[in-house]
Amino acid sequence: MEVGGRAKSSLHIAGWEIDGRMIINPIYPSTAVPLREYINKLSKNLINVSLLCWKAPFYLRFGRERFTSLKWKIKTNPKVQYKNNHSPFFFGSYHEKIAIFDRKCAFLGGIDLAKKRWDTPHHERQSHLRSDFNGKPYNPIHDVQYVFTGKIIQDLETFIQKRADINLFEEQQSNQVQNDLWPETFSPEVIATWGGLSRTVAESNILEIENLYIDAIRSAEKFILIENQYLSHRIIIAEIEKRLEEHDGPEVIIILPFFYRGWSESAIYLSERNRAIRKLKSKDSSKKLRFLYPYIPSNDEDIFIVVHSKYMVIDNTFMTMGSANLNFRSMRVDSEINLSLEAERDDGTKEFIESSVFKILAEHLDISSESFRHKFDQNNSLIMTIEAFQNTRPKTLKEIPIHETTLMQKFLLFLYPFIDIRKAVPKEYAYWATGGILIFFLIAAKVMNGH
Repeated sequence: MEVGGRAKSSLHIAGWEIDGRMIINPIYPSTAVPLREYINKLSKNLINVSLLCWKAPFYLRFGRERFTSLKWKIKTNPKVQYKNNHSPFFFGSYHEKIAIFDRKCAFLGGIDLAKKRWDTPHHERQSHLRSDFNGKPYNPIHDVQYVFTGKIIQDLETFIQKRADINLFEEQQSNQVQNDLWPETFSPEVIATWGGLSRTVAESNILEIENLYIDAIRSAEKFILIENQYLSHRIIIAEIEKRLEEHDGPEVIIILPFFYRGWSESAIYLSERNRAIRKLKSKDSSKKLRFLYPYIPSNDEDIFIVVHSKYMVIDNTFMTMGSANLNFRSMRVDSEINLSLEAERDDGTKEFIESSVFKILAEHLDISSESFRHKFDQNNSLIMTIEAFQNTRPKTLKEIPIHETTLMQKFLLFLYPFIDIRKAVPKEYAYWATGGILIFFLIAAKVMNGH
């Protein structure tokens, strides 16, 4: 809200979901406001506002806001341009989560502007502030994102532009645009560094994020830290397996959610995760592998911290974070973008990457990042440091159990090729195939009737 209040020219959002009912700033009830109302208020001081939202297929619309295009049109300033984007691919989506203010300050990561996404780093089991627009409470949720300024925003604009049929970035800039939109509530942790964007753009067969993960895992010397919503990409899992087979290979720490909420999500990704856990543990002769989940005490197994982040760090010298999950659809079908940093120069990047690791793990262990850093400096092992603090607090990291799939979940495994789709199939091909199948059955029925 702070950056938005200082913007004077434009706001561009590209997301997987944009729910106008989402409550912004619930931690301060006096200023809490629905997203649509907030953006409408901002638009009065801006020249241009564009919102690009993926149009989900019918089977995913039940939990989403209805009649979104109409609501944004009649309830907001005409300067607010809202558009639903269809993916050009069968079962594909636009999965990126991006916001750009005045073309000068950007947010990129795993956080959707949707219901059940807001939380604090404390991830309390119950919080009266953590409820949806209907007042219904939801589970704690953990996510991460970047906020940054600089010339790399121009590359981000180019990436967004492919979703629009008009030029989004040719609007006249206001003379009142401030050079520095950085939030005053916290200082930047690294200045004047270099970063690189990696994409999944199936239309152009750009699979940069998949290649980035494979190359980074192969380069690891000390540790691989992965925090992700899913773990089903079998090629990336195979690369981790190779590293575990090495006698002096890196430590591997993988943080995932305890469970999954949706019926198809739990059926597909729980089964694939079980497969990955069994496969990787069978190769872990050096005991350098840990599968963990953030634990909060609760008598109800349905209450757990939802891990929604998409984050990886290698050796405290390389970091990537963005919208891509560790599944096939994120790496090969959906539109995705990650921002990566590498500590190649003495510019504070290594310290920033280290700080992100210590903060995230300390958050899960309910300790200070300084305590985690001090212990890590003593033993130079991420696993040993985690285990030094494990179970010392009620909120902690625990080993992920194997959740045996139910009969219904096993039955739903036939959906796997459609949920975690591996190949981008243009919709017109699917339509032709469907038409061909129908014609085949019609001809077959006619021939059978003729006999």
